[in-house]
Amino acid sequence: MEKESQIAKENVKEYRTYNPWGREADLEICEIHLESCQRFLEFLEKFPKHIILSMLDGNKTERFLNKLKDDKIEDLKSAIKVYKEEGIK
Repeated sequence: MEKESQIAKENVKEYRTYNPWGREADLEICEIHLESCQRFLEFLEKFPKHIILSMLDGNKTERFLNKLKDDKIEDLKSAIKVYKEEGIK
Protein backbone atom coordinates (compact mmCIF):
# COMPACT_ATOMS: atom_id res chain seq x y z
CA MET A 1 0.00 0.00 0.00
CA GLU A 2 1.22 3.46 -0.89
CA LYS A 3 2.23 5.75 1.96
CA GLU A 4 0.45 9.04 2.54
CA SER A 5 3.73 10.94 2.14
CA GLN A 6 4.27 9.36 -1.29
CA ILE A 7 0.73 10.29 -2.34
CA ALA A 8 1.40 13.86 -1.17
CA LYS A 9 4.61 14.06 -3.22
CA GLU A 10 2.79 12.80 -6.33
CA ASN A 11 -0.06 15.27 -5.77
CA VAL A 12 2.37 18.19 -5.39
CA LYS A 13 4.23 17.09 -8.52
CA GLU A 14 0.95 17.19 -10.46
CA TYR A 15 0.10 20.56 -8.92
CA ARG A 16 3.48 22.01 -9.96
CA THR A 17 3.00 20.83 -13.54
CA TYR A 18 1.48 23.66 -15.51
CA ASN A 19 -1.94 22.64 -16.71
CA PRO A 20 -4.29 25.58 -17.38
CA TRP A 21 -7.35 23.30 -17.34
CA GLY A 22 -6.51 21.28 -14.26
CA ARG A 23 -4.52 23.49 -11.89
CA GLU A 24 -7.52 24.28 -9.69
CA ALA A 25 -8.50 20.61 -9.63
CA ASP A 26 -4.92 19.62 -8.69
CA LEU A 27 -4.93 22.18 -5.87
CA GLU A 28 -8.26 20.87 -4.63
CA ILE A 29 -6.92 17.30 -4.62
CA CYS A 30 -3.94 18.46 -2.54
CA GLU A 31 -6.16 20.34 -0.09
CA ILE A 32 -8.53 17.40 0.32
CA HIS A 33 -5.69 14.96 0.95
CA LEU A 34 -4.01 17.38 3.38
CA GLU A 35 -7.24 17.77 5.37
CA SER A 36 -7.73 14.01 5.41
CA CYS A 37 -4.18 13.48 6.71
CA GLN A 38 -4.68 16.13 9.39
CA ARG A 39 -7.95 14.56 10.60
CA PHE A 40 -6.48 11.04 10.68
CA LEU A 41 -3.37 12.28 12.50
CA GLU A 42 -5.53 13.99 15.12
CA PHE A 43 -7.55 10.79 15.56
CA LEU A 44 -4.47 8.58 15.95
CA GLU A 45 -2.80 10.92 18.39
CA LYS A 46 -5.92 10.86 20.58
CA PHE A 47 -6.68 7.15 20.06
CA PRO A 48 -7.40 5.75 23.52
CA LYS A 49 -4.83 3.29 24.77
CA HIS A 50 -7.53 1.16 26.41
CA ILE A 51 -8.95 0.34 22.97
CA ILE A 52 -5.58 -0.97 21.85
CA LEU A 53 -5.23 -2.91 25.09
CA SER A 54 -8.65 -4.50 24.59
CA MET A 55 -7.48 -5.89 21.22
CA LEU A 56 -4.40 -7.51 22.68
CA ASP A 57 -3.52 -11.09 23.24
CA GLY A 58 -0.06 -10.36 24.61
CA ASN A 59 2.89 -7.99 24.70
CA LYS A 60 3.99 -8.74 21.12
CA THR A 61 0.63 -7.58 19.83
CA GLU A 62 0.79 -4.40 21.89
CA ARG A 63 4.25 -3.57 20.54
CA PHE A 64 3.11 -4.38 17.00
CA LEU A 65 0.02 -2.15 17.22
CA ASN A 66 1.98 0.68 18.80
CA LYS A 67 4.63 0.40 16.06
CA LEU A 68 1.92 0.53 13.36
CA LYS A 69 0.37 3.57 15.02
CA ASP A 70 3.74 5.32 15.39
CA ASP A 71 4.70 4.57 11.77
CA LYS A 72 1.37 5.90 10.50
CA ILE A 73 1.69 9.06 12.60
CA GLU A 74 5.16 9.72 11.17
CA ASP A 75 3.91 9.09 7.62
CA LEU A 76 0.98 11.50 8.11
CA LYS A 77 3.29 14.17 9.54
CA SER A 78 5.58 13.77 6.52
CA ALA A 79 2.64 14.12 4.12
CA ILE A 80 1.43 17.26 5.90
CA LYS A 81 4.96 18.70 5.77
CA VAL A 82 5.12 18.14 1.98
CA TYR A 83 1.97 20.22 1.50
CA LYS A 84 3.02 22.94 3.96
CA GLU A 85 6.40 23.33 2.25
CA GLU A 86 4.57 23.84 -1.04
CA GLY A 87 2.42 26.54 0.57
CA ILE A 88 -0.78 24.51 0.41
CA LYS A 89 -2.94 25.32 3.39
